[in-house]
Amino acid sequence: VLPETIETAKELLSRGKEDGSNGCTNWAYFPGMFMPPPTVIAICLGVIVHCPWSFIYHWKYATNPNPADRLKHWSRRMDHSAIHAASICWSYSISRGSLA
Repeated sequence: VLPETIETAKELLSRGKEDGSNGCTNWAYFPGMFMPPPTVIAICLGVIVHCPWSFIYHWKYATNPNPADRLKHWSRRMDHSAIHAASICWSYSISRGSLA
């Protein structure tokens, strides 16, 4: 990393907003922690919601030789529901936070 890149980053982080804050939180447990934009948080939320259900579904049927059970099992329905929830989060993020 170039030294001028580091200096530019330090300058941007030290700048305050119009209200005097610098974009960091002022929580007791996490003082000065920078919060990402809501769109980034939405992407992370979508991935976190979907991954456990997808793992359960795909693991179960990668290790189960009986294909007839795949359509009836609850893990398939949860995986598909989580895909929908994650898609809502991704759509919000891709639209730059616009709900309209």
